Amino acid sequence: MASTTPQDSEVSPEALLGLDSLRSTNSGRLFRQDIWDLFGSLLLSLQVGTRKQMFKSFTYAFTGEEALKSLASLQFFGSSAAGYSRSGRTPVHIFLDEDDATDLMQHFVIGHMVKDVREDDFLYFRKKAIYQVTPKGLRILEDFIEDHAFETEADHLVALLCTMPSPRPKLWRLERGGDDEIIVNPSIVTNLFRRAVGKRPNYLFQRTSTSGVELLRTDDRNSLLKPLFKKGLEPFGQNSKVSRVETTHCFQASKLLTWLCNWTTLLSMVEAAEMAAHFVRLGFIILVVDKAKKTDLTRVHKVTGYAPSGNPSISEEGEFHANGSAIYAVTDEGARQAGWPGFDSPSSQPLSPSNSKGGESNTKTFSEPNLLADDAVQEVMNGLNGKRLKKFIQGNNTRALFNQFLRKESCSYLLSFWIDVEDLKAELQEAERMVPDLPPVAGSSRTPLERMPSQQHQGPLNSRPFFIYNTYLAPAAEYQLSNWVAPSLRTTLKTALDEILEILENKALIADMEPQETTALDLSQLRALVQIYDRIQDQVFCILAMDFVPRFLKSPDFLERRLGAWAQDFED
Repeated sequence: MASTTPQDSEVSPEALLGLDSLRSTNSGRLFRQDIWDLFGSLLLSLQVGTRKQMFKSFTYAFTGEEALKSLASLQFFGSSAAGYSRSGRTPVHIFLDEDDATDLMQHFVIGHMVKDVREDDFLYFRKKAIYQVTPKGLRILEDFIEDHAFETEADHLVALLCTMPSPRPKLWRLERGGDDEIIVNPSIVTNLFRRAVGKRPNYLFQRTSTSGVELLRTDDRNSLLKPLFKKGLEPFGQNSKVSRVETTHCFQASKLLTWLCNWTTLLSMVEAAEMAAHFVRLGFIILVVDKAKKTDLTRVHKVTGYAPSGNPSISEEGEFHANGSAIYAVTDEGARQAGWPGFDSPSSQPLSPSNSKGGESNTKTFSEPNLLADDAVQEVMNGLNGKRLKKFIQGNNTRALFNQFLRKESCSYLLSFWIDVEDLKAELQEAERMVPDLPPVAGSSRTPLERMPSQQHQGPLNSRPFFIYNTYLAPAAEYQLSNWVAPSLRTTLKTALDEILEILENKALIADMEPQETTALDLSQLRALVQIYDRIQDQVFCILAMDFVPRFLKSPDFLERRLGAWAQDFED
């Protein structure tokens, strides 16, 4: 990336010169957070308004030339964690020459944060074009303003933010590791797939974050598939799980990529195509036809992953044709995983690839892809990696080292959740020891509770179940543990919490009690919540044991520590 140094008198000691001064991945891409912070900083500096081109007016827009001019000398409000400034509100000057500024604008275009008003599917930045902010860009801008507390400084953007569709679109957030690459496992891919195809087939051609990818019209689908089925009963192979024309739903490859870029935190069509390739690898979608000509630019993205021996629909490799002429179909398995009407519940899925080592079985049966059966949980816990994880957690030094490794993977909250639930269980045991056992709550949630002064001393124990939920599992939680936990467990927990809150509200309305007493839970309620948390904790333990322990054993920090221990033993 080129960069031009401004005059020395104009450059502060903390100035950044060119995109090379920012963090980048091994492939040379800027970190996602830096791209988003630059995007917010740019819009903060622009005067977005009405722009005219070819006798037509476009509201809440800006030109490519205006963007390049602002990026030439920009007040960059970067994340304080990235080390660019002492705080999120302290800007750092960044100077970009036209080449770097053009490259950055290209990031915004391919990330679907801005669109060309004339050709919204044109993914190349043009200096003379007029641009508008997309719904995805508006969400990123809104988060940027809230994170940096820029409500006053962003007064000129209020009208722009008011153009956001209602209801507000939700961006599906994908976790990234320390190298800023997307963390991929069967649970994450399956949850993303469910979001991408929606709760039911989208033949209404809705374009929202919840409606799913647009499907081919039934007439087009029939004309495409019927000739293939006439050639044989299994035109896509024995393991394709595409049974009949009438129950097969097709879509253009470009439509799926567009949906993924519009409604997730993916940064480009390349990242979207790689996630789509994982959909293929897990047997959720299958290529029907690619009519690309030899002269066409063909982009085939390939990925690899673990394939269990007991599930023929899952492959070690998957590839996705990112061409406008490629047509894909949702398999029967994909429709089941999505929960579409008319299909059975999801079939069995494999454990994570790490489970292939350590003498543990490779294939388990779940009702959901990230919900292990009880016997499978016990097998993992008693397996080699489960025993290793217990040792890591029990030792203060190894736990700190393991937590440091998880932090680099942006997954330290998994261990934090496990520890918080352990503390909750210990506090409940202490409460049970100090307080006599009480009768269970009456069956109806409408029944007011009797006053229980003997439990007033429980203190923080009453709020801890709600604190854990709000921290890790709520839709707006700081840590998105919900991406790893089966929906059925999350629903069970939320239902239990809602019922308890309803009981407490009735208690406050009917009983003559002090306000602080209305939040007191009885032991039966606490036991019920702890039982649910215990099941979620077991699932998280298995994720740590299967996905992270094997990688931790190969990490440089652990190997260095082990070599140091061997050397000490040798000296002794």
